[in-house]
Amino acid sequence: MAILTFTLNPEALSKLHDALVCLGKFSEAVSIEASHDKLILTALNSSKSAYASFTLIGNKFFSKYQYKPLRLSNQVNQKFNCRIYNKALLSVFKGRIGDQTRERETAIERCDVSVEDGEGAKSRFVIKIICKHGVVKTYRLTFESVAPMHALFVRESAKNHWAISSKTLREFVEHFGPGTEQLDIYTEDGRVSLTSYTEKIVSGNEILKQPLHTTITVDTLEFAEFAVQEQLHIVISVKDFKSIVTNAGITNTIVTALYSQPNCPMQLTYSDEGILSEFILMTIGENRNASTTPAPNTSRASSKRPGSRQPLEATSGSKKAAMADMPPPPRSVASSHAQGGASNRMTRPSPPPPQPSIRADELFVPAGDDDRRWDPVNYDEDEEMLMWDTGMDDVSPSYLFPSVKLKVD
Repeated sequence: MAILTFTLNPEALSKLHDALVCLGKFSEAVSIEASHDKLILTALNSSKSAYASFTLIGNKFFSKYQYKPLRLSNQVNQKFNCRIYNKALLSVFKGRIGDQTRERETAIERCDVSVEDGEGAKSRFVIKIICKHGVVKTYRLTFESVAPMHALFVRESAKNHWAISSKTLREFVEHFGPGTEQLDIYTEDGRVSLTSYTEKIVSGNEILKQPLHTTITVDTLEFAEFAVQEQLHIVISVKDFKSIVTNAGITNTIVTALYSQPNCPMQLTYSDEGILSEFILMTIGENRNASTTPAPNTSRASSKRPGSRQPLEATSGSKKAAMADMPPPPRSVASSHAQGGASNRMTRPSPPPPQPSIRADELFVPAGDDDRRWDPVNYDEDEEMLMWDTGMDDVSPSYLFPSVKLKVD
């Protein structure tokens, strides 16, 4: 019994392929969640520090879309969940997507997908590629019935935000040094410094990795919108950021970033013709003598797209809902030391080269670190963290609703 069927035209199939390639940068498997009006593809990396999601709107992205929920013991399952090996999906489209030299006689006309599940039926993800002259290629993939995990991000606490063209952002990324692992985003005096760097790794007398950093400084007028705290350091993974920018740069869209303080999640979102993209990354960094109010918004009217980011009305969920095993980032030294060290420093127009205080294989400040340049600031209220919710009935992209929580159906 086919519980889910949808059809993709060549343009939509190409966008789906691009989304799968992007998700493959985060995890080997892709989780699929189907409901009556949308299809959600998600991926979570192994350290649970980066989350990626693509929401495909049923009546906009697909040529045809139909979901028939299963009935289990007088109960209707409103959603279908499964997980598939991403390389298996990508192998179906290998050599057929984005190949300009391919003969027109063998070009794809459409792609029909159906999901077979239920009592007495083998669970299969069936993909039919219909080419010209009646050529049909059919692929039957196995899947695992696993509920997806969705990251929590509370928009109300995100006081810092900026928006910029995806093509402009892609030009910035091209200047990042090869092999760099961390990206430091720093704001001061109307200038934004993007520093990609790798820390020095020494084992005894042997140097395993040489330090490397590249800094790009741009004016805030390059951004469509900009309101960020002064002298605030936010550090994220260069690899994750490049994967996001590469996908967003395919189309000329607006990328929006929201975040609050170091060691709290950052949300990056953008949309394009029936597909909504969301990424949540864990951050590290420090707050040097930062003012408590964001810098004035330097957005230009000619660059804004006001209709693309209006949130819909929805019920806000509590931040303290049921959480899974994601621990808060450890503090490296006492907050009083951080405040004392910050008061003795002089402000500089640009950030200094990053010091080797962070392990290159994780996004958290390690315990017992004596380098006070990256000490987190002491905040009286509860710290944010990348958390997971197990009790919400519906999940939608968090830039459509005030808050989004991890859900296990």
